[in-house]
Amino acid sequence: MVRPHMDFTYHSISSHTNTLYVLRTKPGVQQPTRQDDLGTEVADTPLKLKGEMILVPEADCILFEASPVVLSLDDLNRRGKGIII
Repeated sequence: MVRPHMDFTYHSISSHTNTLYVLRTKPGVQQPTRQDDLGTEVADTPLKLKGEMILVPEADCILFEASPVVLSLDDLNRRGKGIII
């Protein structure tokens, strides 16, 4: 968890539901390398997600509703992600 700086526990998150959260993927979760449009191997950088935590008390869980932090649609495409319309 990049932001906020606190323990990543159910109790601490449930007491900060109206807070902006920024999470980063762990190394190795995504493909470590991929090929760009020219076929060159490119190392993937961790993906950051920005959003909010939503308590779902009837399921005793927390939902993280977020979007990727990117500079442009090209940046999203370079990461191998995209938007389907």
